[in-house]
Amino acid sequence: MPESPLTKIVDFHKELLSMQRLGLPMELGFEGPPNALASQLEQIQRRLALRIERQGDLIQAIASDPDLPKPYRSALSTWVQCEHPTEVLDQLSAAASARRDLHGQMGIALIGPLILVVVVYFGLISLCLVVAPRLEAIYAQMWLPVSGSLRLIGMLRDAMPIWVPGVPVLAILAIVWWSLRRGRSRFGWLFGGRRYFKSLQTAAYARHVAALLDVGCSTGKALASVGPLPLQSHDLGGELATANVYLSTAEEIGQQVPPDDPTIAALPPMLRWALVGQLDGQSRSQVLREVAAIYSDAATSQARRWRVVLPMLLSGGIGGLLVLAYGLGLMLPYVDLLYKIATQITE
Repeated sequence: MPESPLTKIVDFHKELLSMQRLGLPMELGFEGPPNALASQLEQIQRRLALRIERQGDLIQAIASDPDLPKPYRSALSTWVQCEHPTEVLDQLSAAASARRDLHGQMGIALIGPLILVVVVYFGLISLCLVVAPRLEAIYAQMWLPVSGSLRLIGMLRDAMPIWVPGVPVLAILAIVWWSLRRGRSRFGWLFGGRRYFKSLQTAAYARHVAALLDVGCSTGKALASVGPLPLQSHDLGGELATANVYLSTAEEIGQQVPPDDPTIAALPPMLRWALVGQLDGQSRSQVLREVAAIYSDAATSQARRWRVVLPMLLSGGIGGLLVLAYGLGLMLPYVDLLYKIATQITE
């Protein structure tokens, strides 16, 4: 007995909900909180059921629904055509999982500076309440003018009603904000961050197209089904969409697209070659999978470097500055005092 078109949608939604229960991040393009996913999928299922009854074709029903988010539409279309390929779920979770992992790595790297902040915080309190009064008493007994560094400590002591409760409050707010940003941080400011996510998304995209080619889809039809390469770049969004339409329509009219065509210049070079290059008898789907493996390896190497470099930079840089500031605040008043005493002796 042939499988009902609606059954394929139900199975796809079950997989999505299972991934959500397992805590795997996904980029489906839906708005709203994650706990609203089940109701959103149920609404889509009812809407597509009505369209299938009217149009009689599942693929056409998916393509004609204007309210489906692009990532969800692309994944569902490929799922239906490719008999449940794992590449669909990989593309939905690749970038989101990478962001969550990188977010966790940076959170671990921030533990060291956070501990140093706590140490410096209590050190400053003791400096203001214990060390500074004793130094002021010494200056007063020796009839010496208070040094500039000690005056700064006095100003810091006067501001204690503000920063003593303020620092813990800000730290708690920062920790809460960082926790809420889990899986949503784009890390565009991080050195190599855009290249890292570009490699991950390109690899998932290449596997997605290869899955459609394996089941007999033409390159043009596969690209039309998958949609544009979803890179995190506002500048290239229009160019990537144009390249997708150009490639998907060129094959339909029998046009040969060279790899150096400026219309597809926004695509990553190796992906561009795998889609339109001369492969000398090799399977295009296999070449796409090899390209995906290369981009995945590049992203893995970048992540491995971050796991080593980030803790060093954050702990060494931030922690070093905090310790330096505290050390200067503690030692400069003594240096000024010794200098004044030495000056009086020589006079």
